[in-house]
Amino acid sequence: MTEAKRGAKLLRYSRRHTRLTDQQAAFIAHLIDELPPSDAVTWSTIVDLGRQHFQVAWSRQTLEKRAGIKEAYLRRVSSRTTENGAAGPRLKTNADGTDDDRRVVNLRAENDKLRAVLAEYDYRLVRYVANALAHGLTEAQLDAPLRPMVDPNIKSKRRR
Repeated sequence: MTEAKRGAKLLRYSRRHTRLTDQQAAFIAHLIDELPPSDAVTWSTIVDLGRQHFQVAWSRQTLEKRAGIKEAYLRRVSSRTTENGAAGPRLKTNADGTDDDRRVVNLRAENDKLRAVLAEYDYRLVRYVANALAHGLTEAQLDAPLRPMVDPNIKSKRRR
C-alpha cells in the first residue's frame, strides 16, 4: 500500500468527536451533584453541562455509559422524588394498566388546541370571502366546483 493510500485510509477511519475521558466523566458527575436542588435534572441538562465546560456535545447515550454520570443522575432523580414525596400525583389505573385520567386530560388539551385552530380557519374563511366579494367575485363564482388540477409539464402517456 502506498503512503497516499494509507493517509486516505487513516482519514477515513478518524473520529469526528472527541472521546469522553474518565476525568471529564468524573467532573460532569461532580457538576450534577453540585447543581441547585431546585433544578430538575434531565439528560439534556447533562448534555448542556458537557457542552458548557468542554465545548463538546456528547450524546445522552455516551454520557449514560459512564457509571459515575449515571449514578449521579439516578441519585439526583431519586433524591428529588423522595423530597417531594412522589414523582407526581398518582393516577387511577385500570386492570389493563391504562391511565384514564391522564388520557382524558390529554384529550381535553388536544380538543382545546383543535378548537383554536378551527376558530382561526373560520376567521380566515370569512376574510377570504370578504376579499373575494370586494374584488368583484359573485357567490355563484365562489360556489363553482374546482377545475381538475393537472400539471402542464406532464405529458400524457398512451397505453398500449
